[in-house]
Amino acid sequence: VTDQYPYDGAATSKLHEIVALPAHLSPAGDYQDARVPPPKEWVARLLSDPHVRAELKLYNEEVSTGFTWAQAVGYGSFRIVACEAKPELIGQYIVDIARVKRSSEFDVISNMIVDPSLDVTITLGAVSEENVQDLMVQPWNMIASDGAWSDRESSRLLHPRSTGTFTRVLGHYVRELGVLDISTAVRKMSTFPAEFMGFSRRGRIKQGYFADVAIFDPTTVRDQSDWLNPDRYSVGMIHVIVGGTFVLENEHMTPEMPGKFVELPRDQN
Repeated sequence: VTDQYPYDGAATSKLHEIVALPAHLSPAGDYQDARVPPPKEWVARLLSDPHVRAELKLYNEEVSTGFTWAQAVGYGSFRIVACEAKPELIGQYIVDIARVKRSSEFDVISNMIVDPSLDVTITLGAVSEENVQDLMVQPWNMIASDGAWSDRESSRLLHPRSTGTFTRVLGHYVRELGVLDISTAVRKMSTFPAEFMGFSRRGRIKQGYFADVAIFDPTTVRDQSDWLNPDRYSVGMIHVIVGGTFVLENEHMTPEMPGKFVELPRDQN
């Protein structure tokens, strides 16, 4: 059994955040933790020095015994998904740009980071749209967002899956492309995962079950989030009821917060 989100790109990152820094080149404080990347200005300053750039290239590609994105997923997984200053770059892979420019991938990345006019967002993994659809129709595959949420100030670090996964399936892959029929899609987002996880009395509209219900308009439901605006809400979802209480009513959020943490059954831990 598997699950997927309906996008051809994995986690997103600002381009400068994928450059790992050795301790002696890291600014003081928390920036030595790879989970807290240093400011773009700092990385750009380092990469502007040819000697430091050469050292960082070697460190990222070969030397580091810690974590680097170049070694973890490879340059072939880096695809540009947002660049307002040069929209023609969107959709291009770093390896392809490097091939055209007859340059190294690290130099392509470095030159983009050093350019103050560019603000580039990439995926740290990418698959073909054909593979997205091939997996989606498998009877053993479920739909899941693998998403997270934060306030708008940090939403630039998010993925459109956080607000668009389920409505994207219903709007794009069911209504527009016909990859799934609506009943199969709904099952992959409700009954199937609830039963797989062992959650009792959930995942179905049935007497004695928890009243967790999503009511949508199949002719209008769709996602609006994208790589540049991952926090945009979907449209066409009319009501959402959690435990019998409206949290979305007539397409407007209510102040109610009835959701509760649901523990896994012991044999699933």
